[in-house]
Formats: sequence, structure tokens, C-alpha cells
Amino acid sequence: MLSGVLSHRLVVLALIANMASIAIVFSYPRGASAHNQAPLVVREIVRLQGYLGDLPSGLAARGETTLQVLAERYRVRVTDWQVFSTTENVAVESPPPELRLQGNREDLAKLAAMSNRRITVLAERRPGSTEIFLLALDVCPPLQDGGG
Repeated sequence: MLSGVLSHRLVVLALIANMASIAIVFSYPRGASAHNQAPLVVREIVRLQGYLGDLPSGLAARGETTLQVLAERYRVRVTDWQVFSTTENVAVESPPPELRLQGNREDLAKLAAMSNRRITVLAERRPGSTEIFLLALDVCPPLQDGGG
């Protein structure tokens, strides 16, 4: 009879220990789990610098792209093209032949009103996409005769 009570107590203790270990497993925060993690949103920051229209004499273009802004297309002589990513290394690439610039209509209208000026566009994009979203725009004064 004593061994029956003892084995019953051991079974109860084993069940309690098992329940405690299950409670510990389910009490871990979700971030520590290898499953059910939120998807990683990967974006790149693009810096495009170049000239709308003709390139001043003495400067070499790294490439050329067509920038679509508010349904208009502008030829940009690219002097600097950089791509930055916080999640992975980005291979150095040439600017794509065409980019579509999205953003605040007022900012896009400023760019559309420019000609023969150096512009610097800071934008965000999905990796490899030709659709870029304007973050910042810098426009230099009009070029003077004899260079810029």
C-alpha cells in the first residue's frame, strides 16, 4: 500500500514538473522564438546627382537616366549614383535607364520646373526597383556660361 501511495505521489510530481516546463516554454516572448517573426521590410536609399539637360563642359557623366516626374520625362546626366542598404551589401551598379519618381506633388512640381540645373535626389526604393520615393531634393542655381 505504501508503494502505491509513493508511486501516485511520483506521478503527480512528474505531472507538476511537466506542466511547469510547458508554462515556461509558452511564457517566452515571441521575439525569442524562431517562428512567427514579423517579415523584414527591406528598403534601399538611393542618392542620384546629375544635371537636367546638358552637362557642363569639363564634367563626365557616370551614366544617363530618364526621370519620370508627374507624367513628364526628363533626361538626367548622372554624375553620382549611390545605393545604401541597412540589411545587406549592395553591389555598385549603374543608374537604371529609367526611374519613376514618386512623392509630394509640390516637391515634384519644383523639380519639374527646373532645367539646366544640377539636382541631388535622395529617395527610397525596394531593392532593384525603378520606382523611387522622394525623401529630399536639392536644386542648385542655374548654370552660368562657362560651366557650373
